[in-house]
Amino acid sequence: AAVAALVLAACGDDDDDTASTDAPAAGTDAPAATDAPSETDAPEATDAPSDTDAPSDTDAPAETDGDAGGDPLGTPNPATGEPVKLGLITEGGSDAIGGQSQLTETGAQAAVDYLNEYRGGFAGHEIELIICGNQATPAGAADCANQMVEDDVIAVTMPFTGYGSVQSPIITGAGIPNIDLSASSQEELTQPNNFALTGGYVATLGAWAQYAADEGFTKFSHIVIDVPSATNAARDVGGLVFGNAGVDYEVIPVAPGTPDMTPQVQTAISGGADAIAVTGDVTFCTSYMQAYKTLAVDLQNFVISPCISPETISSLGDVLAGSVLTTLTSAEGDDIELYAAMVEEYADDVDPNPSISAGVFSGVTSVMDVAAAFEQFEGDTVDAAAVIELLKSAVDVPLFGSGGLTYTCDGTAIPSLANVCSAQYNIGILGPDGIPTDLTPVDPSDLFAT
Repeated sequence: AAVAALVLAACGDDDDDTASTDAPAAGTDAPAATDAPSETDAPEATDAPSDTDAPSDTDAPAETDGDAGGDPLGTPNPATGEPVKLGLITEGGSDAIGGQSQLTETGAQAAVDYLNEYRGGFAGHEIELIICGNQATPAGAADCANQMVEDDVIAVTMPFTGYGSVQSPIITGAGIPNIDLSASSQEELTQPNNFALTGGYVATLGAWAQYAADEGFTKFSHIVIDVPSATNAARDVGGLVFGNAGVDYEVIPVAPGTPDMTPQVQTAISGGADAIAVTGDVTFCTSYMQAYKTLAVDLQNFVISPCISPETISSLGDVLAGSVLTTLTSAEGDDIELYAAMVEEYADDVDPNPSISAGVFSGVTSVMDVAAAFEQFEGDTVDAAAVIELLKSAVDVPLFGSGGLTYTCDGTAIPSLANVCSAQYNIGILGPDGIPTDLTPVDPSDLFAT
């Protein structure tokens, strides 16, 4: 039952939301307006592991913190080995999310181009990126999965998909690892050879509970868009982690499209909450924040990244200011400098701030987080079986751009979901510009014990 509850909960960060290229970091913890929570806050990697963990000298990637001349791209180290194919599946082809998927594809290709020129590809092998858009339909998802099998890719990566239940069995059934930044389906979360590198919505709930306990909150109210995956996760998983944290917790479901949430926010106030959170898409969040402002609420506010848009920053920046945000993206560091240099070199018209170009950033992280595992690769053959064993054995692999967060796919991050490789998040306080500051890492893994 615990697994079933968690399965309903997971969702992806930074990637397949519908934000524009100018929107701040798409949160990895946001449910989509449909029935699947969708996290857009994409994971990112930190500095490369030490030399003791690197492959042999012939295959070792160049340093990521710049060469002697200070170039953040580092020293060129071209891949010369036989090409290997990496699959990327997006929701491309859908009118609703096609634009966001195109950004993801741009970022993934930029990361591949960089790795091939500066990091020796994957263990010296040139990477060929195979992209397929599933059109946000089950039939399209099956077509993309079959294409990956036919193309003999060594792995399939993606920020998030609502069609994992279709894609995953085809991909893993062919012996190919299916790698999500954040997974949502039972198949992705429970079946062999699936790897969810981050905990998505599930981990967000855990991070909130840990923060609430650390800050001494006694009653936490959670206003949730009333779609099954979001509300079930909030009640079941939220109830578990907040209960283990010793914080009283209530869920207030609100129908999608509700224009005035004043009654629901008033319910939270009247119920004695000293902290209040919202989970929904940007339109849902806007209605919530308008009610928060109308009632002049004086409670600690918790939001998710998809709540942040140029429009909400402009009109509701005073509500956002001081809010708690969970994110997988750091504000600074070598990876952030590398990302800026990467998109300048390999992409057109992309903002170098990953909090603004979040769609592109999710594509970069989808590739870079796989590449980071190859820092611990010791084999001679790079194929699907080798990647599966690599991910199973890799320890504390940096999440690109996260400022120090890592993943380890040994089943301990969220015990009820062995395929989830990390429950870690950064928690920060938003400024009126929608940018978080004072980021602090949190690992709520222990709160998921049943």
